Amino acid sequence: NDQLLVYGSSDLVCYFATHPADLVKKHQQHWTPLVTWMKEKYGIVFETVSGIQYHHQPQESLGKLQKLLEDLDAAQFTVVQAAAATTGSVVIALALLEKAISEDEAYQAACVDEIYQLKTWGEDAEARKRLDIIQGELKVIAHFRDFVL
Repeated sequence: NDQLLVYGSSDLVCYFATHPADLVKKHQQHWTPLVTWMKEKYGIVFETVSGIQYHHQPQESLGKLQKLLEDLDAAQFTVVQAAAATTGSVVIALALLEKAISEDEAYQAACVDEIYQLKTWGEDAEARKRLDIIQGELKVIAHFRDFVL
């Protein structure tokens, strides 16, 4: 639970690029709906910033997130824990748990930067291997979710 709160306090989907413009647009396309979903579904407000400088999330939001995580049953917690570790985002993990996004959408959201870099600079075998592993893990997590929930 504490590790999931760490993800929430510096969640991937809260740190938008400052440039280039097409990457900023990709962040907005994939991440803004997730931040909005958290607010609408759970009343948890995640503040987004441009750049990579740490931004402390509101204590009220982290308190609500902690309560939400504490209320998960063992199977739900396992899904969220595995998905957050894979994606670096408790927001993406919760959306995947709730089927607000598919495993492919979770992959696209979690790997926006890496996918953008491959498309911009060309294929890199190591980067592609890492992306394939993440995509495979998210598929397994979604299958586990569908099996136990």
